[in-house]
Amino acid sequence: MTKKPRNESLRGYYFIVLGGRRMNRKYVVPKAGMVITEDTSFLPGVYYFFEEEGITIGSSNIIIDGNGAVFIGGKMKGKNKESQNIDEFSYGYSKQAKDDSLGFNGIAVYSKNTENVTIKNLSAKNFEIGLKLENCMNFKIHNNNFSYNYHNPDHGWDEHEDLGGIVLYYSHNCVVENNKANNVWNGLTIRNGNKNIVKNNDFSHTSNVGLRLWHGCENEFFHNDFSWGIRKEPYEVHARDSSCVLIETGSNNNKFIKNDMRFGGDGLFIRSLNGWMSTGNYFEENDTSFANNNAIEAWDEGNTYVRNKANFSSYGFWLGNSDNTVLIENEV
Repeated sequence: MTKKPRNESLRGYYFIVLGGRRMNRKYVVPKAGMVITEDTSFLPGVYYFFEEEGITIGSSNIIIDGNGAVFIGGKMKGKNKESQNIDEFSYGYSKQAKDDSLGFNGIAVYSKNTENVTIKNLSAKNFEIGLKLENCMNFKIHNNNFSYNYHNPDHGWDEHEDLGGIVLYYSHNCVVENNKANNVWNGLTIRNGNKNIVKNNDFSHTSNVGLRLWHGCENEFFHNDFSWGIRKEPYEVHARDSSCVLIETGSNNNKFIKNDMRFGGDGLFIRSLNGWMSTGNYFEENDTSFANNNAIEAWDEGNTYVRNKANFSSYGFWLGNSDNTVLIENEV
C-alpha cells in the first residue's frame, strides 16, 4: 500500500499542554500556498494571507479540522470604481467583476477532483471566495465561517462571476451544514451540482443572493437562513435583481423545506433568462415575506408550493409563464 506524501508543513509539529499534561494531538501552522494531503488539524490562531494564496486540498479521504483558526486575506486597494449598469434590467456580466478598490483577494480553501473530505471549524475572510470546490464528491462541510469575503452592496444591476462564501462547481453528494457566510456577495453558489444536502446554515445578509442554484438538480435545502439578500439604494424602487434564493438554468427536482427567505430583493426568484426552465421543484413552509419586489417570482412551469408564507411584498406570488404550477395552502 502506497503512503500518501506528507504535507511540508508537518515537519514542525505543535502540541498543546493542558493541566501540566501534553496532549498527543499534532497541530499544523497553515501557510500560504500549502497543499494538504493527509488528515490535518490546524493550530488555533489568526493567520494572514495578505496578497498571498490560500491553501489547497490535494488528496481524497482526509479530514481538515480548523480548530477555530482564522485565515485573513486581502490586497492593497486600487482606485474606486463606479457601480456597473445601475439601470434596471440590464442583466449583463460586469467587465469589472473583481473590483480592485474593495481589496479582496484569492481563495481561502480550494480543491479539485477530490472526494470524501471533511472541512470543519475553520474561518476565512477578506478573500474573493471562502471555499471553492470543482469536480468534487462526498464532501462534508460543517461548522465553518466564511463571512466577510467578497461583498459589494454598491454594485449595479449587472451580474458578477461567482464570488463570496462557498462556491461548488460540478460537485455532488456533498453535505453543507451549520456554516455561516454573512456580508458576502453570494452565501452559497451551486453550479452544475446534484444531490447535495444543505441544512441549518446561515447565508443571510448578502449583497446579491443567499443561494444561487444554476443547473443543479435533486438538491435538498432544510432550515437555512437565506434572509436579507438585497442590494439597493434608498431612492430605488427595485432591488437590482438581488434575492434570497435565485434558481436558474435547468435546476430541476430540488426540495426546499422551512427556509428563511425574508427581507430580500425577491424572496425566491426562479428565472430563465436563457430560456431554460427550472421545473419539478418543491417548496414547503418557507417564509419569503417582506421582499422589496416579489415574495415569490417565477417564470418557469411545473413547480409546487405548499404552505409557504409570501406576505408584505409588492406581489406575494408573481407567476409569469408558470403553467402546470401547484399552490396549496400558502399565505399571501
